[in-house]
Amino acid sequence: MFSQAMVQASKKAARGIRLEVSKIVITGNTTMLSFVCAFPVDSLAVAPFTPPSHFGFVSSWHEVRTGQVNEKCSPLDLPTPEILHLFSSSVINKNTSVYFPPCIGAFIGADTVCAMLSAGFSALDGEKHTAFEYPLDVPLLLTDIGTNTEIALYIPSTDSKKSKILCTSAAAGPAFEAANISCGMSSVDGAIDKVFYDGNLECSVIGGGCAKGICGSGLISAGAVLYKNNFIDSSGVIQKSISKLGDGTNCIQLTPAVYLSQSDIRNMQLAKSAVFTGVSYMIERSPSLPVLCLAGSFGSNLDMQEASAIGLIPSSLEKRCVSLGNAALAGASALLFSKTLRNKALALAKNSIQINLAAVPDFQQRYLSSIDFKSH
Repeated sequence: MFSQAMVQASKKAARGIRLEVSKIVITGNTTMLSFVCAFPVDSLAVAPFTPPSHFGFVSSWHEVRTGQVNEKCSPLDLPTPEILHLFSSSVINKNTSVYFPPCIGAFIGADTVCAMLSAGFSALDGEKHTAFEYPLDVPLLLTDIGTNTEIALYIPSTDSKKSKILCTSAAAGPAFEAANISCGMSSVDGAIDKVFYDGNLECSVIGGGCAKGICGSGLISAGAVLYKNNFIDSSGVIQKSISKLGDGTNCIQLTPAVYLSQSDIRNMQLAKSAVFTGVSYMIERSPSLPVLCLAGSFGSNLDMQEASAIGLIPSSLEKRCVSLGNAALAGASALLFSKTLRNKALALAKNSIQINLAAVPDFQQRYLSSIDFKSH
């Protein structure tokens, strides 16, 4: 990837200029950063889910590539000839600095901290505000919807209380990434990303042409359209336009090649209920209705009216949303050269308060009551 980036950049550089990478920032969730640094991840798989590191440090490119970041590194597997060839040279100087932004916990990683920077989360009380930052007086609710949905609430300070950040995560499963959907696929050419109904079901396909599958945003759109037009009832049971799969189970044919099974609809319900439960719980912790900041590609392509119609997000936030796009990438880019922002990232991570949703007394009841398709 670095080689490709260097080639593309060289095409735009003046003749005779030799480009080089001077600094690197690598962000991601806690598990991915642990893999990159060759840290053992056993503790992330069992309670109390203790991360091997909270990161927030600088290493060198050579140390990262060879799995020698620090004493926590596990010995690398016996390298194959292919790996030895890959590691024999690099377009990056071995002394190039590599910064890993801080993580908050096992399920709230550096990507969330980077997204906080992009969303404009203010420096907490006790931290000096910079020239490009102004203290916030409105609550912000940052959400990155995915298999593990991270949610962060910034609560501004008042005359009597200091500002604070509350964080949690909701295990939504892979439905929104289309991983456990019969005809699921990524948001690439051939994926259905929008469904319409005007007497007949019609689908918008990325890149045009025939549909090959359905992506996450298309799944939400299909759910909303099918529910609104009584193809499915509030409990998700298919009511009309029923086709049969080879095993005799019901499905709805969206195109000749793409369908939604009863199991697909159920998986969508379980995922959207997990997200709604987490978001609504955090709203209750906010002193006033927050602004919803949607991070990630899925959130950027989400139709908020459809998301509200099926109960993915509370209807009260439908018109209070800001799409941030790839907020983690934007935050990581900002950390490349700014020591001030790196200090701010450390402060944000250090002062964030984690909430374990599973430990909330009525979590199970909240989750179950949100499974049906309805606007909340």
